[in-house]
Amino acid sequence: MLPSDQEGDFTTSRFFNLAEKKVYKMTDVFGAFGDNVWCVGSCHGWLVMLDDEANPVIFNPFSRVHIQLPLIPVEFFNPIDRSKFAQIKKYFISKAILFADPSHSNDFGVVVMIYGTLSSLAFCKQGDTTWTNFVGENRGYYDIICHDNRLYALRYNCSVEVWEFQSALPTKILSIEPRTTLRHVDGNLPRDKVSTQLYLVKTSSDFLIIQRTIGNFVNAEGDVVDESYLLSSSDTQPLICPYRTMLFRVYKLDLSKKLLVKVESLKDQVVFLGGNQSMSLSSHDFSECISNSIYFSDDRWSEMDMDYLYGGHDFGLFNLDDEEIRPIYDSDLEKFDPPPFWITPNPW
Repeated sequence: MLPSDQEGDFTTSRFFNLAEKKVYKMTDVFGAFGDNVWCVGSCHGWLVMLDDEANPVIFNPFSRVHIQLPLIPVEFFNPIDRSKFAQIKKYFISKAILFADPSHSNDFGVVVMIYGTLSSLAFCKQGDTTWTNFVGENRGYYDIICHDNRLYALRYNCSVEVWEFQSALPTKILSIEPRTTLRHVDGNLPRDKVSTQLYLVKTSSDFLIIQRTIGNFVNAEGDVVDESYLLSSSDTQPLICPYRTMLFRVYKLDLSKKLLVKVESLKDQVVFLGGNQSMSLSSHDFSECISNSIYFSDDRWSEMDMDYLYGGHDFGLFNLDDEEIRPIYDSDLEKFDPPPFWITPNPW
C-alpha cells in the first residue's frame, strides 16, 4: 500500500501488486477518517489505524468496513504526551496486531499493541471499552505476532514470551531466553553509525529472529556516513542523507536448547517485514515472490516527522544468496507519507 504519487493529494491511495508489477489506484479510501490517517498495523487484510483525531480504528480498505476501538487511556501518556498526541501519534504506537480476521463475524478477538517510549504491551478484547496493560515488567518489546491464538512477544534481550488469553487478563505461560546473544552489527559497518531492529517470524517449521541493520545516515553512493556529513558546505554533497537498510541477519530459535542458530538460507521461504505482522510464505505457493528473500518496508516511525524531507522511503528486497538489496518499486519520491505497508487483500 502506497500513498499518492502526486504532492498534496491525500485522497488517492495506491496498491502495488507484486505478482503483476502493477499499481492500482483507489480514491477516497480513508476519507471518513480525515487527511492525517496513520497506520500502526496490518494483518488478515485489515489495517489498525489512528484517525485524524488519533482515535484507534480497524479498517478494511477493500470492503471499506471499519470497527472503532476504545480510546487510549490517559494514564498511558505522560502529561506532555497527552497534550501532543495528535503530533506524536506517528511513533507512539510501534505495532498493533489482530488475533482474528473480522471479515465474516466482525469479531477481531484481541488487539495487542506495543506503545510508548518504554515499548510496553496493552490489549483490548472484542467488546472492551478500554485498553489494559500487561502485568509484570511491561517494557522493552521489539515485535509481536499471533500464532495458534497465542501471543508471541520478542523482547530487547532476544527472549520470547508466550501469552494466553483464556481469562480476563493474559497469562504468560512461557519465557524463552536464549543463552546466546546477537552481534549488534556486521563487522564492516561502524557500530556508532547504525541502528538495529529485531523481528519475530513464524515459518511453517520454525520461529525466526531477524536482525535488521540500518545506516542512520547514508550518502548517495550508499556509504554509511557520520551525521556531521550533513553540515558539510560542499556543493557536491547532499543536504539530505536518508537512513537506509544495509543488511539482515536471520537466526532460528532452538526452543529445546534455548539457542539462537544463524540461518544461512531461508530456502523456499519468503518473509515480509515492516509495520505489518511479520509473516512468512512459501515461494512454491507464491511463485511471483523471490525465494530466500526478505521483503521489507519502512517502519522507522520516529524519523517520519512532517519537517523531514524524507521518510517512508526505506523499502525493498534483501536476498540471502548474494546479500544484495534490490528495489521493488521505482519512484523518484524521497518522502512517502504515509509510509508503505504490506497488506494481504481480504476479501480477494
